[in-house]
Amino acid sequence: MYIYNMRIKLFFNLFFIFAIINWLPTFAQSTDEIINNHIVAIGGNENWEKIKSLKIEGTLKGDIGHITITKRILKGKAIRNDLQMHGRTSIRNDKKYYVILNGKNGWKYMPDNKNNTILSLYESEIIQLEDELDYEDPFINYIEKGRVIHMVGIEYYNEKEFYKFLIEYKSGKKIYCYMDVNSLMIDKTVLIEAEVDDIREYKNYEKLPAGIWIAKQVISLNGELNITSVEINPNLLPDVFLPSNTNKYNYK
Repeated sequence: MYIYNMRIKLFFNLFFIFAIINWLPTFAQSTDEIINNHIVAIGGNENWEKIKSLKIEGTLKGDIGHITITKRILKGKAIRNDLQMHGRTSIRNDKKYYVILNGKNGWKYMPDNKNNTILSLYESEIIQLEDELDYEDPFINYIEKGRVIHMVGIEYYNEKEFYKFLIEYKSGKKIYCYMDVNSLMIDKTVLIEAEVDDIREYKNYEKLPAGIWIAKQVISLNGELNITSVEINPNLLPDVFLPSNTNKYNYK
């Protein structure tokens, strides 16, 4: 009887091991298929790789009023964010700000700064902006970019199902990314280990003439960002990304 029980136990153990071995490649293949289908849904690698520069304009509405934003990005090289406040208090109204990252150098101009001067960015600010140099979808060429993506599972909220991924960036940043099971568009990202809850929701996807899809509305702790225009491959001159041109390139 003892030998019989041992044989039964051995059989079930072997069955379980073979089941796991057969299941793992299927799961990995399914994850790859989901990612590949998502990339196709947002326009495909080929269309995204044609984009070398971007100019994005929009308005961020929050508790302090609203901010006009102009973002210029030279893929992988430089970024400039120009902001103009339209606050509820006269002390902030119509003030202009900018933040620049050019290679490993960065500057910020904040009129509220002491002495109203241009300041160099801290290392932590540079690291944060470096992630913005890559405006592509986080799943595009993620292996080449040094990212690691794990399929966590499927979650249900707002009466919908979403694929849940853990994305680990080369910089050390980690986010949870929720992708709509049906549309395969990113619905929400959650920054992990942040000091405050950094949750971003992506709405109103629109296909641009370049063949790519982007979210025209992003809702976060800072407020509601509505993108009003996107210019693909604008001619961005090198001095756009230098701090000496504080006013020349604001809000054109």
